[in-house]
Amino acid sequence: MSSRKATFKKRCAGLLKKLEQIAILCDIQACIAIFGDKSPTVWPSVEEAKVIVKKFEEIPKPKQLSRMATHQEYRQQKVIWMEKQLEKLKKLNNQKEMDIFMH
Repeated sequence: MSSRKATFKKRCAGLLKKLEQIAILCDIQACIAIFGDKSPTVWPSVEEAKVIVKKFEEIPKPKQLSRMATHQEYRQQKVIWMEKQLEKLKKLNNQKEMDIFMH
């Protein structure tokens, strides 16, 4: 077995494990289909995945898309959030510097 196939198998197993943990910890329904060399790997099962996908498709489009973001949109949201965090930390730092200066 080539190192690429071995790496794929390990990462696939890790991804399935993480998805199962997220589904349990967050009490959500989740499914995944991974297309590899031969046949796709589906978790939890093909039947359950079909049910989950069907439920998702029955949700009205605006609601489906309301929490989705492209990679670019996600990065922009992250930058905005980080800038806000930076401002908070700067204010906190200034307060602490002022306290030290006053004492």
